[in-house]
Amino acid sequence: MAMGKLVVIKIGEGSFELGFPVTLYIGDEGDRFHTSFDGQLPAFAQIPSIYTTWQSEYRHFINYSRINKRAEDLIKNLNEWLNSETFRPRKEKFLNKVNTEDTVRVIIQTENPLLRRLPWYLCDLFEVDTKAEVAISLPNYEKPSQLLKPQPKVRVLAIIGDPQTNTKNSLDLNPDKQFWQNLSNDADTVFLEKPTRQEFNQNLWDEQGWDILFFAGHSSSNPDATTGTMDIKPGENLTIPDLKLALKKAIEGGLQLAIFNACDGLGLAKNLAELNIPQIIVMREPILDPVAQKFLEYFLKAFSSGQSLYLAVREAREKLQGLEKEYPCASWLPVICQNPTEVPFKWSQLFTNKLIINPSLVEEIIAAGAKDEFFLFKEPNSCDLPKIVVVGTSVVGKSSLVNALFGGRDVVRVSSVPQDDEQTVEENWAGLFKIIDSVSYDEFREQEVEISIKCADVVVQLWDINAIRRNDLLLYQLITKNEKPCITAINKCEQYAPDERQIIIHKYKNVMSSIFIEISVKAKENLSQLVSLIIKELPIELQSIAIEKIASLEKIYQCRKVCKQIILETQMQADVMISYLMNEPNLLTELQKLHIIMVEKIEQQYIKLVLLKNNTTEPLKKLYTMQYSYSRIKKT
Repeated sequence: MAMGKLVVIKIGEGSFELGFPVTLYIGDEGDRFHTSFDGQLPAFAQIPSIYTTWQSEYRHFINYSRINKRAEDLIKNLNEWLNSETFRPRKEKFLNKVNTEDTVRVIIQTENPLLRRLPWYLCDLFEVDTKAEVAISLPNYEKPSQLLKPQPKVRVLAIIGDPQTNTKNSLDLNPDKQFWQNLSNDADTVFLEKPTRQEFNQNLWDEQGWDILFFAGHSSSNPDATTGTMDIKPGENLTIPDLKLALKKAIEGGLQLAIFNACDGLGLAKNLAELNIPQIIVMREPILDPVAQKFLEYFLKAFSSGQSLYLAVREAREKLQGLEKEYPCASWLPVICQNPTEVPFKWSQLFTNKLIINPSLVEEIIAAGAKDEFFLFKEPNSCDLPKIVVVGTSVVGKSSLVNALFGGRDVVRVSSVPQDDEQTVEENWAGLFKIIDSVSYDEFREQEVEISIKCADVVVQLWDINAIRRNDLLLYQLITKNEKPCITAINKCEQYAPDERQIIIHKYKNVMSSIFIEISVKAKENLSQLVSLIIKELPIELQSIAIEKIASLEKIYQCRKVCKQIILETQMQADVMISYLMNEPNLLTELQKLHIIMVEKIEQQYIKLVLLKNNTTEPLKKLYTMQYSYSRIKKT
């Protein structure tokens, strides 16, 4: 089975004249590194001059054949360097640990500005793997403290700079805007065109937070790529330090990704990485307008369609090779800058527009006991439903959570002390998915718990906010080993004030990578949000089924609200009809027949009318009036 691998190549302090110490780490995604080995990249003094020669040809952009020739020289020498005697054994160990079926994230960790510019993905070290993408990172980093706020759509702040500054070439930035506008069903994009520094700063402080920061326009980095500038309007440019406090606030508020679809962005990336943002996408060198436009088009299409961030960048970058007859080395330019403490997100994890149920609807389902027949779904074959496995160590409230999601029904037995005869229990949740309450985890029941995890589409791991226990960590490792989407639900949060909760949960995030949600089974806090997260984390192939059912549930929910209103509106009219109906035996007989039907079927009939897009309420009003009238007559 294909695995997700994380490979970090840490290049220490050194120089091309003396060489660089290297440590290579290999691990599974979401887990600790299981392999590491040290090595040495030897002196190779000619690489800086070879790169500078290529860079000069590329930036003047006059002789295409010379650009390509210099590019070939650079790649040849880069591979020769990596095949040196002191590093080749490490390269071979890497190739033995990673197979061609693995999806591999490679992070080159270095402070050296030239090493950050090199097109590492072209090295034959990564040619054998068809699913590898290479990112760069700084050697010093911290895990950001972020408060993620569920939003109905992806929140994007798009800065459109001045298309023409001083003597620079004019840019056509309208396609960039259009590509974001094409995602309007999923993304809420706020465009700031040629903003002032104050406008840019003020929008970063938006209390709703941002998921993605996008910039299109002119930008540049200083020669050693330690800082960079954005040209936002005539006569005004900005650096990352100019916006430092606002950017830190945006990152704390959930900013996941910054995209600089502009020239020479490594200096901007370095400054922003120092603020511990999770991911950045920039261009290593100047980029021409058509190439920038195509990259954004390709990337957004792949990313919004469900590709991981790394594979979406890789696909977009590789497609740029089709432009290289006119724009040499176009596919060299895009690069991800990664905070190694963060696991890259997927587009669907940023929003829940298509997958989130109206919180009021979830509450209605829970209050009704989450019985699927209450919402008119036929009993599905249980094997067709997604499986949501709830796991946890003993006495964290796991069974209580399951019962709470079923409106307090005693679906599973609850005990305040560990039980030796505990069993796995399954129950259908409103026809949407099956919730499986696994036995409590300990080292003696690991195999039994793993069987439940293996069959899961999504795993919910329940933790007690009061303590991180060794078994909690072992259980999380078991989940990640089986490559299952995991939601970590922190229970008993009612015991702490909101600010105290955040401090405690931040400690949890330092020991694991997962989606976190604060809940309280006792106070019934955030149960509807937990259901929304579960649906969002379903595999793509199951999400479409969930979407259809949710749409039906939403209509049914709205229908029930309409039905209640109609009852109120028609009762007065029915009272007026009673005296007339009492004197019409034939009508009364018909009314008796209708009453039997109405008691069982009235809402279903109206719901069917709505689902057929016949939104009239008149037939229902008449039926309700007659049904109510008959019930009054019977009492008389």
